[in-house]
Amino acid sequence: MLDHPLASPLPLEPHGTSPGGRCRQTRPWPVAGSPLSVCASATSSTPFSHARARRVAGQFGDASSIPASALTYAGGCALLVAAARAPGRRSWRRRRALHCSAGRRIEAAQSVRTLDLQGGGADLTNALLDVGEPPVWAEGSGNPHLMGGWAPVQCELSLKGLRIRGRIPEHLHGSIYLRNGPNPALEPYSLSMYHAFDGHGMIHSISFPSKDSSSSGAGYDRRYVRTRGLSRELEVGQSLFTGMRDMLPKFPLFFEHLWDKFAGCQGTPDTPYWVIMSRNPSNNGCTVHAGKLLSTWEAGSAYELSLPSLETRGLCTFNGSLDGGDFWQDNASAHGKVDPVTGELVTISYNMLECWVKVVIVGKDGAVVRRRKVSLKQPTLCHDFAITATRVVLNDGPLCLRIPKVMFGAKPFDFDYSTPCRFGILNRDGSGDVVWIETEPCMNFHVVNAYDDPEDPDRVVVYTFRQDASLGLGFADAQHAEERSCPHGRPLQSDTAALHRWALDVRRGVVLESRRLRLEDGGEPPLCDFGCVDSRRVGLPSTLAWSCAYEASIQEGRSVGEDEVPPFTRLLRHDLRSGAVTSYDLRDREPGGSAGASSGGSVREGRFICNDICFAPGVSDAEGCGSLLALVHDVEEGVAELRVVNAESMELECAVEIPTRVPYGFHCGFAPGVVA
Repeated sequence: MLDHPLASPLPLEPHGTSPGGRCRQTRPWPVAGSPLSVCASATSSTPFSHARARRVAGQFGDASSIPASALTYAGGCALLVAAARAPGRRSWRRRRALHCSAGRRIEAAQSVRTLDLQGGGADLTNALLDVGEPPVWAEGSGNPHLMGGWAPVQCELSLKGLRIRGRIPEHLHGSIYLRNGPNPALEPYSLSMYHAFDGHGMIHSISFPSKDSSSSGAGYDRRYVRTRGLSRELEVGQSLFTGMRDMLPKFPLFFEHLWDKFAGCQGTPDTPYWVIMSRNPSNNGCTVHAGKLLSTWEAGSAYELSLPSLETRGLCTFNGSLDGGDFWQDNASAHGKVDPVTGELVTISYNMLECWVKVVIVGKDGAVVRRRKVSLKQPTLCHDFAITATRVVLNDGPLCLRIPKVMFGAKPFDFDYSTPCRFGILNRDGSGDVVWIETEPCMNFHVVNAYDDPEDPDRVVVYTFRQDASLGLGFADAQHAEERSCPHGRPLQSDTAALHRWALDVRRGVVLESRRLRLEDGGEPPLCDFGCVDSRRVGLPSTLAWSCAYEASIQEGRSVGEDEVPPFTRLLRHDLRSGAVTSYDLRDREPGGSAGASSGGSVREGRFICNDICFAPGVSDAEGCGSLLALVHDVEEGVAELRVVNAESMELECAVEIPTRVPYGFHCGFAPGVVA
């Protein structure tokens, strides 16, 4: 890389400190002829020229893969640069440096601490407390996304010899449970504006010993996803990205990120061209396919990690089958679907500036075999989708990005009660046109399963966690709320959901059925989300589903705070034919307890919570034969457990005890047969 003012870490100014004792940094404006000033001059010229911008960017790296839309965006950014520079101004606006404890935090983030639990003793007890402690800046932040269960831990960790209560089911030997989530390695750019979606991704894994292993205990590991953003920030010793709550340019960071994206990333950025001030933390999804772990984030490309080591290999190229344009324009869904028959991975990417969604099909060998782009009417947040044996079901809800609001520092999304939700049906083999089917205004943030109706090839059945509305956990405003309706029973407050069945006629393009799955007696079902089906039934007819139920106070109507991620305190088994629901209460800690009963005694509900579940197939091929895996947090004791629940009886089979705090997180996955 050429030597230029934006290529090296920021120098500290010893004479500039904040009242809190924090150093500040300054940097001169780019000198004439530097790469940034030349690129800005080319892209902001009138008339704007893609060819000229590409030629100039090519002086500093491979620019052949940069799409025209990205160069247009760069031109707009350059105009912002010109507008932000005041006449005669010779220095950058100062920004704060790392907290005084930065050296210890950086060292911890770059090393792995290993503890063997077989010995015991006071030293081990103190060590376990230490590795679960949050940093001082998080405890005093006043931000709920940095406190309590969301507070980060300060090091990577390996624990050996974990105690297991109960008996490990036969099908779990040699397998790994995986969970992704945020864990900021450094103090955020702004403590008050930080959101959990911004934190550096950390993968947590619990490994079961193989049958032939000499060890009877399980193992726990946590590793950062070594993204480009994390590497840059550890190098300079401070956070360089603002996050999703504040997407406005911050100078001089904006210019550093602009340079890194358009000239310093060798033609393969890890976020699309329109994401500048947010890092790709890779902290949301956790998908296992073709022997690899894919770590994803909603507005960036996937990272690839090795199993079982959790070593980050780098950006996922799907065996070299992606080109530069894919990285410039795409992102990666947190909910890739693995077809249990073909072994294919079906996933989506979407672009909210150009309003399209792309279906990507990856062969069982890990290389892309087919992709198809579909236009959207609006800049929809397409979080999840479904597959059948022959089709892909897109999910187009009225939660949309509003660029003018971003420019004024307002919430970036709107949920419009007057706009219908749509399902888009297209064939997986690439034939035919997409069929759009309008439904009532609602949001289906998470999809349970879908399948082609065995009795009618023109009909598709879809199960979702339907929401009356979604305000994006604090990222959206409601529009046209006066048009809100509740056609399926009691109203649901924003960002809570209930299991819902849809029947769609693809040939006629109409909804045949839309109904909330009620209980056997016709009563209102429990509010729930974050579910799954038997992984061997994905895209196929299924009669069972499982989910996480919100705590009782929310079931009874307690308002969910704008910044609150609602806690789950029970696991549910749903009979999709009868509506019958069987539950497992997280307060039930003893293996073999009867389903639906709690042995917690006086233990308050809410002491034990979980964030997501996944299904581990059993030895029999019968639907439902297997286990549910849930990482459960004890919020009072500051420890965690991996609970293994029989998916048929909903009884606890065993629990892996993790004697230190594990932060809350997002989605999880399961990898069988990878532990020697």
